[in-house]
Amino acid sequence: MTNGRNQSPNSIADEGCARPRGGKGARTEHVGGNHSIVTRPPRHWITSSVTFVAMALVSFVLIAGLATKNSNAREQIASTAPMSPIDPVALYGDQLEFAVTRNGDPVGEHIVKFRKDGNDVLVESTFTVDIRFLVFTAYTYRYTSQARWRNGRLVDLDAKTDDNGDVLIVEVRTQPDGALRVSGDSGTTIVTETLFPTNHWNPGVLGADRVINTINGEIADVAIKQQTPAMIEMPHGTIEATRHDYLGDIETSVWYDNHGRWVRMRFEAKDGSIFDYACQVCGGPDSKNSSKVVKNQQSLD
Repeated sequence: MTNGRNQSPNSIADEGCARPRGGKGARTEHVGGNHSIVTRPPRHWITSSVTFVAMALVSFVLIAGLATKNSNAREQIASTAPMSPIDPVALYGDQLEFAVTRNGDPVGEHIVKFRKDGNDVLVESTFTVDIRFLVFTAYTYRYTSQARWRNGRLVDLDAKTDDNGDVLIVEVRTQPDGALRVSGDSGTTIVTETLFPTNHWNPGVLGADRVINTINGEIADVAIKQQTPAMIEMPHGTIEATRHDYLGDIETSVWYDNHGRWVRMRFEAKDGSIFDYACQVCGGPDSKNSSKVVKNQQSLD
């Protein structure tokens, strides 16, 4: 996968500069001398002014109260709104299988297994690639990870990548305060937010702007852009799926069907070759009726 960091520094030229109290164009009045001249306005002007000020104060109190009420309501919703955890066993069954090609040639497979452990879900992923030249194996890639999920949140994860002999280890652990400690080749990071790893089976990641790169342990900044649904070819026919493009620290394209199942992926490797994942086993217990099969195949976007 391409994981190149592409950031440009942001300059904040006016940071630390405070505006004068009273806002832009605030006026400072200087009072001097021992004598003052007071001009009394007419009584009806005073009455009108007092009425105007009173009405303004009432309006301000009402608006401020409404804003506070709405703000408190939003805070309450944000703090009490339950998460909608994905049940991968119901979504996929006990296994998810992909055939992997490089520039159209078969080179490997990606398998994800799901198993219930009480209230937890255990997820095991393996990705293998063997690229041959004549009768020799010119390149090998092995990736394995084991993760524990609870109530839709990642609890811990262990991942190992063997990139043709170069080994990378990533470890994720939940701390007593609920934060995640992410350790990898780039060091250790503590994160307090809910993050998804780059295992792609969980469609909840589509709303994220940061993810855990399970190859090197970095916290990757991404923008995930949804494209127009299109028809894609699957082993059991052609189905409608939506492509989502990762931009930023990770660049890849991932497709999900109308049920939120991961069904395809495509990315460019470091050498410029194109890797494609095509799901071979990707439905739940009702998979025979889960996808809309179209007789006339259309081109893949």
